[in-house]
Amino acid sequence: NPIGVAEGMLAECYHHLLEHKKEFQIDVATLNLLESTMSGWTTEMMQSVDEYKEDMVGVLKKEGGRCQGLVNRMSYWDQWSWFVLNSSGEKFEREWNVVKSGSGDDVNAAEGKLGAIVRESS
Repeated sequence: NPIGVAEGMLAECYHHLLEHKKEFQIDVATLNLLESTMSGWTTEMMQSVDEYKEDMVGVLKKEGGRCQGLVNRMSYWDQWSWFVLNSSGEKFEREWNVVKSGSGDDVNAAEGKLGAIVRESS
């Protein structure tokens, strides 16, 4: 009788599931714990990434402000003499170093700060 065979198989499966029910519950609890931990870790990582981005934006804005200051100081003649007449860029480099040193920071401060942020974030 095929129905009897199917009922026997279902009963056997049911007993097997009952025997392993405790193990399955433990597995489900473990998976829920992992999911919760992963969710918390993801949130924490996103906050850290946002903080690093803010730090980098601050450093780059400060450096951009210095660049803007140099560009605002440049006359039309300075542009020609620094870039067209003196193709090596020595005069521009000297002026840029003056701007950077006049800000009170080390000449390579922005590069160092960005490097530190990248190292800390990795």
